[in-house]
Amino acid sequence: QGVGELRDNAYASVAKVRRTVEANRDVIAGLKTRLGGWITGDNSRAAFQVSCEARDAAGVPLAVHQGSQPMPMPEILEGLQPGEVLPDHFV
Repeated sequence: QGVGELRDNAYASVAKVRRTVEANRDVIAGLKTRLGGWITGDNSRAAFQVSCEARDAAGVPLAVHQGSQPMPMPEILEGLQPGEVLPDHFV
């Protein structure tokens, strides 16, 4: 704790996400990423990019919990695929 999980992409592993989803596909419906504040800081774009890479590698949809951060909403929406989730109270 005390370190935002995606302030630095060194904490992100697409390969580990893919392996985890493959090993637990019966209980994992998708991935969630949090963008904003102390979680990503100025790393929102890179964090979102690695989240999309993990989604693609795992073959599951992505939910984006978007808070106060510098990435414009149209840019986030552009990176989402049909059927993915962006809770409306964050729009």
